[in-house]
Amino acid sequence: MNSVTIIDDIISKEYQDYLESLLLNNSDMTWHLVRDVRQEVPIEKEYPLPGMSIQAITDGEEHGLLSFVFRGLAYTIAEKLDIKIKTILNARTFLQFPGGNLNDFIDKEYHVDTPRAHRVLLYYVNESDGNTIILKQRYPFAFSKISGLTTGDVLQEIEPKKGRVVMFDGAQFHSSTVPTKNLRCVINLDVVLADFTNKLN
Repeated sequence: MNSVTIIDDIISKEYQDYLESLLLNNSDMTWHLVRDVRQEVPIEKEYPLPGMSIQAITDGEEHGLLSFVFRGLAYTIAEKLDIKIKTILNARTFLQFPGGNLNDFIDKEYHVDTPRAHRVLLYYVNESDGNTIILKQRYPFAFSKISGLTTGDVLQEIEPKKGRVVMFDGAQFHSSTVPTKNLRCVINLDVVLADFTNKLN
């Protein structure tokens, strides 16, 4: 199913501010370097795209207190979208640095988060640019890798906005673009649904 659901202000303004402050203004957060946010296994590139990440849930296994925060966010979003979550496969946050006009020089690389059937709930933590691009192409494509696709037909392009959530089929290849002026922070939740009954589609 090639559908994309976008909801602004999915959570209260106070909740939005809490998540932004927790992730971007908290010196206790331990961010980890990602050498290239476009790919699972980085290969040497002329223009790598470094960023930072925190993995809170990996393949259903929880890591630290942030897993409780992200789990709470996932269930709050699910309630607003009228969906039921069976399992949270992955919950993580990504931070990208502004890169000026870098988008003009680099090739986009599209990916899926995991080869398992799932939905992506993508929450934008702060005001930024760096659109998310979702393709019509679905996994499995012409090869068995989950990253590295460099072209395709655009299904939808979404502008980041604080408090916005995007839900789409995890089989859709997708990619972020480089923010030009501000840090870009997202929370990425890969979930398996028990019963997909979204009344908003």
